[in-house]
Amino acid sequence: MKLSIKVYYGLQALLELAENPKQGPLNMKIIAKRQTIPLNFLEQILNTLKKNGVVKSNRGKEGGYALAKQPSDITCYEVVLALSGRPKILDKEVEKPNAIDNFLLATEINLIKYFQSKTLEELKSEDKKLRDVVDFTI
Repeated sequence: MKLSIKVYYGLQALLELAENPKQGPLNMKIIAKRQTIPLNFLEQILNTLKKNGVVKSNRGKEGGYALAKQPSDITCYEVVLALSGRPKILDKEVEKPNAIDNFLLATEINLIKYFQSKTLEELKSEDKKLRDVVDFTI
């Protein structure tokens, strides 16, 4: 199984929005520049996330994008589902499951549960910890 770059960029954009809740909506160009996401691709991603109720947008000079919910209410699974559909490990119909099918299905279920358990707030917190680590390499 491989997650698309669309999911990766989507999570990056959402982290940027989660870091700036008090600034109001962020312009898409600012998000693209700060996160080095191609602008046209980001536009597609944000439109999809808007249709799925993850972000909201305002038009006009002071417009832009903001989270539609609190970061603690947005799961990674919600983002994956919106941008690439349900993650699958085995891409075949199973009529008579064998041990391999059961193993792969259990792995897929555990992966989905993990995505469901991880919120944007948790990612934001982990990201902050990683950025706060001081590198003393000379």
